[in-house]
Amino acid sequence: MNPYEVLGINDQADKAQIKRAYFRLLREHSPEKDPEGFARIREAYERLTNEKEDSAGPDLPIPDYPYAEKFVKQVEQCIRDGRWELAKETAEEGWRRFDGSVYFLYRMTCAQRLCGNTGKAVKNAELLVKKDPENRWFWRELALARLERGYTKKAYRAFQKAYELGCRDYDFLLMYSVECREYPDYRKGKEIIQTFLEDPDRRWRPEDMDNAVEAHQALFFFTEALDEPAEEAAQKFSRFLERNKRQLTDCFEHCLDLLTSMLEYKIEDDTFNRCVQILKEVSEKTDNPERSIMYETFFGTVGIIRMNKDEKVCRSLRYMNELLSMEEFQDRYSMTDCRLCIIQEREQVLESEEYIADKYPEFYGKVKPFLDKIRTQRDMESVRYRLLQDYRKLMESNEEGSYLQWFPEQREAVFGKSVVSSEETYVRAGKKISRNDPCPCGSGKKYKFCCGRR
Repeated sequence: MNPYEVLGINDQADKAQIKRAYFRLLREHSPEKDPEGFARIREAYERLTNEKEDSAGPDLPIPDYPYAEKFVKQVEQCIRDGRWELAKETAEEGWRRFDGSVYFLYRMTCAQRLCGNTGKAVKNAELLVKKDPENRWFWRELALARLERGYTKKAYRAFQKAYELGCRDYDFLLMYSVECREYPDYRKGKEIIQTFLEDPDRRWRPEDMDNAVEAHQALFFFTEALDEPAEEAAQKFSRFLERNKRQLTDCFEHCLDLLTSMLEYKIEDDTFNRCVQILKEVSEKTDNPERSIMYETFFGTVGIIRMNKDEKVCRSLRYMNELLSMEEFQDRYSMTDCRLCIIQEREQVLESEEYIADKYPEFYGKVKPFLDKIRTQRDMESVRYRLLQDYRKLMESNEEGSYLQWFPEQREAVFGKSVVSSEETYVRAGKKISRNDPCPCGSGKKYKFCCGRR
């Protein structure tokens, strides 16, 4: 298995790129939905990363035997180079030669798991735990081996034990929080994520930033699952962005994903706007034209989505917002349908005009001409009449739109009043107009000299 191909990256990728690829795939191949896919990407990830902190494992004594040091050096070198197959073979040979050595048993177990020999890894990890039941690293390895073998319930218990014994490395905490979603233990999951984020001694390095963003995303999930306000989680994310502005470039797209998901929660405007402003500042510093266009499009989309979720904006204006944001839906029928909805909700629309102008100035600039028209027009019925004329013709080749769904009482105005006879139904489209009546289009001419002529 080529780990670079599994993660979809080239062999020149650095640690930050490897992590980004891993967390992107983790959303598609979670342990619950696709355990095989998860095990595959997890193995590739661990092969390509060489954690130098806690996850490097315990400080184990080297066996006091001749030639044992040579085996140890080869195992360590293979681990540094990511050659896990050779590391496994060397550790297995060391375990056979120096029976009873916990060092070779631990290295062999890790390497077997990373090479896909999860059955052997589980048995050997259980043997490690029997030898030292209070060693958090042995419990950590047992949790990971069981998880990748598919023994999720047993893995969850091992995660609990390793956490109780003090295991706190990045990957472990994130993996444990994922398991808390499955069982579910949302309270414990939130506690774990907060432990991960609130460590006072932690300094985020560039290669750790994706982990940090993933943790903030998990915090929102657990907050929602516990039915708690999301404002506190949003403020934490805002402070995180503020403190780490210089390191956001590599995880910028991940931050944008989280910003989009934040629209689903009730968050104070000041907090959300601060997050947007920080990310805009970062995006403005990029010298890549394609990325600049992508960021600009994204921020525009965020504004559109936010307005569509704003309950203070009436539904007809939200409808117009959707049409203006999606060019393929700006056909004549949809726009006519939407304008009729706005006229029907005229009072609500005009009441919210000041709010819209202040909160969504870009959108307001696009709809202001039509709002001015319905505000100043004395004879709204003539405006409605002209729109209805178009609407009837356009409906011949379209399905019923929002206008008739929201305002079914207007069906008679659109299709006319049904006149029932003994033989058939005759439908008259609106009130009959005499030739000498004023034309309903508002021109001031008689009907026979205006629309009646056509």
